[in-house]
Amino acid sequence: MTAKKAAEALLMYDADVTERYREVMRRDERSDIKNAGYEEWKEFAFYLKGLWTLSMVAHAAGVTEEQVVAALLKEYGTVSVARGITKLVFA
Repeated sequence: MTAKKAAEALLMYDADVTERYREVMRRDERSDIKNAGYEEWKEFAFYLKGLWTLSMVAHAAGVTEEQVVAALLKEYGTVSVARGITKLVFA
């Protein structure tokens, strides 16, 4: 399984993660300023770090937690931005 599929599974089966994800997406969409959502996405990544459900889907998929978080953050921008936020959070 890929990190993207693991991220989809996390959103599908963890209601708390899904709600926070949707909240961040709504705030990011309402913003008129480019990259205004950076802090919200970073906060979301910090929220995900250490969740047992994140560990579970990553282990089941055979990928790292960082890869799953980066797959979720890709909605914010490019792969490079997602990886940058993920490295910051998991450093």
